[in-house]
Amino acid sequence: MECTRCRAAFVGADGRCPRCDGSPTAYATPPQQPAPTPNPYAPPQYGTPPQYAAPPQYGGAPQYGGAPQYGGAPQYGTAPYGGHPGHPAGSGAVGLRPPSRLSGLSTAVTVLIGIVCAFALLRVIADYRLYDALGSIWTTNLDEAESIDDFRRTSIVLLFLGFLAAAPVFLVWFHKARANAEALAPGRHRHGTGLAVGAWFIPFANWWIPKAVTDDIVAASQGAPRPGGQGVVNGWWVCWVLSSVLAGIGWPMYANAMDDSDLSLEGARTASLILIGSNLTLLAAGICAIVMVRTVSALQDGRSGPRL
Repeated sequence: MECTRCRAAFVGADGRCPRCDGSPTAYATPPQQPAPTPNPYAPPQYGTPPQYAAPPQYGGAPQYGGAPQYGGAPQYGTAPYGGHPGHPAGSGAVGLRPPSRLSGLSTAVTVLIGIVCAFALLRVIADYRLYDALGSIWTTNLDEAESIDDFRRTSIVLLFLGFLAAAPVFLVWFHKARANAEALAPGRHRHGTGLAVGAWFIPFANWWIPKAVTDDIVAASQGAPRPGGQGVVNGWWVCWVLSSVLAGIGWPMYANAMDDSDLSLEGARTASLILIGSNLTLLAAGICAIVMVRTVSALQDGRSGPRL
């Protein structure tokens, strides 16, 4: 039976439901409607995105005035031939390796050049014996002539072997001295480090480029743009070039004079004198080279700091 007022299904004896009748009952609150079934195909609802507090303000973005200023590129001294960093002689440049010590290598070079000088002296003796024998060819016996010839050939072979032993060691020393000079005076050289070795093998250019490299090495080693004591270097180079020129003249002349088809004893004697001059100037060049090597090594070792 329904309520005559609200049409509710639960009514009392008077035909009214408890709410309409005014009596407090458990049904004073209208019945709750069941929750709607969620649509599984509806797009997901994420609600309002969370709010995050604004980042703390520290008085604005830090101002650096542009790129960091460090007062420009570091200065390592204005002397054109500064020393290695950390040494009282001056300063070098960052990124360059410290100068190598040359004392041990210079000793090896000194010994080997001394051996070459000894063989050059032997060549002088052999050529002089040949010169003397050619002046008295008709009175010299055959055994003596063969002895002179054998001695001369032996002296030539020994000098050649001496060069083969000394040249590589000297070039190693020369390259290291040039590298040290770059560390002691960066950017103050007329030729690159590679030419310290390569220039010796360039025809004709090997008569002046190595000398220019040597002058720059000496200047950097002394720490002055105009080095003193260049007499030894100049003497070494003049004697070396003169020895090469005389050898280039004397050997072809001797070969032509001793040609069986056109034998010339006077031409052979003249060629022998030229070869004697070549070997004497080679001996003088070797002595000057020893002094130069020892001097440059001592200067660079003195500026490279104490041995660790």
